[in-house]
Amino acid sequence: MIRSQCVAKPHLLGPVLAWIDQFMDTGFQTPVYTDSVLSNVVYVVTIPMDDEHWRDWNKVLAVFPRAAAWHETLTPNEPFDQVTAGHATAGLFVEGKPLRTLLADLVAQYHLGTQ
Repeated sequence: MIRSQCVAKPHLLGPVLAWIDQFMDTGFQTPVYTDSVLSNVVYVVTIPMDDEHWRDWNKVLAVFPRAAAWHETLTPNEPFDQVTAGHATAGLFVEGKPLRTLLADLVAQYHLGTQ
């Protein structure tokens, strides 16, 4: 959706298209969920991004409200980094949480203290 708009208006959206090609090219995409009958139909992909690129992606989405709406619909309640959500300890990683508190929570949750 975003790519097609960028291609249609390169004089306005050329930098966005260049960014998408650099950080979200199909070569970076790893299929996560494909159709069980038609394996070439891909429903979900992952794209590795660091926090800076994720912030940039959200800036891109802000310019394209329809794409942003699709993104919100398809990724409800995703954490900021969209990486730790699948991890068993995802609930422990809260931005701004002091390291001492995080470590204490890990010790308590996994019974790592002396017994």
